[in-house]
Amino acid sequence: MTTFKREAFHICSIDDTARAVLVDGYTFEVEIHEGMKWACGTHKDERGRWHLTDAVTGLLVAGGMRARRECVEYAESEYMRSRMWNYFNNNTELYMAKAEVFQMLVAGTSMSYGEYLVAVNEIAAMKREENRYGEEEPVAEVATETAVVTLEAMKEKGWEDVLVRQRNEGACIWVCGALEAHEEELAEMGFRRGRSKYYGEGWWAKPTMAE
Repeated sequence: MTTFKREAFHICSIDDTARAVLVDGYTFEVEIHEGMKWACGTHKDERGRWHLTDAVTGLLVAGGMRARRECVEYAESEYMRSRMWNYFNNNTELYMAKAEVFQMLVAGTSMSYGEYLVAVNEIAAMKREENRYGEEEPVAEVATETAVVTLEAMKEKGWEDVLVRQRNEGACIWVCGALEAHEEELAEMGFRRGRSKYYGEGWWAKPTMAE
């Protein structure tokens, strides 16, 4: 059952200018994927219509609904939960950039719509660059030429209390969790210690196949 919190929250109002506007309404969360929550807000305008807002970016998701419940049902629908998860998963840096610019607006920064777009795109580009060099650094030396490093191969090891993750095909494979007993084997396979902004502390390697 959805839990509402009645409170004022900011929305991102964009026309010729981009600004944060404080509205009275309700906030709530929807689980979209394995414990990942989507923060939402809903408020009623002067004409009595309800609107659904992404509370992190302040951007409108859906509007013109007749009741608060319609907004919640829409947010909880399989369509929207799947859509938001796919967006978060495939456009992480862009989403984070929109959230960052929104916080600038909440803090009182004013900008034109064009400036808003430029700020979002520039921040997203910087985050992608950080991710590229922070997580996609190629392994300089691989200790064994026959090591197979794929998502499936690592999962097949069945290590207890260990998670194996890969954001998309070709991206680095991250192994996180109780790894003390496996560090020597990971190093031999070409894994390195690191920290992922998505998965936290762990070991990573570029996917490879045996010759």
